[in-house]
Amino acid sequence: MKSTFKVSYEELVRNNKEEIMKDKKYLSKLEERIEQRIEGSVQETKGSEE
Repeated sequence: MKSTFKVSYEELVRNNKEEIMKDKKYLSKLEERIEQRIEGSVQETKGSEE
């Protein structure tokens, strides 16, 4: 069975732009959280060494 379902990448991106933007926002929030957690744990280890 030959698939007649052909969608260009551009169309997919256009259709999913909102979802992609949500994912990007979510990922950047996650990155910030991870960075804050790393900074916090670094400060904790520095404090316990002294």
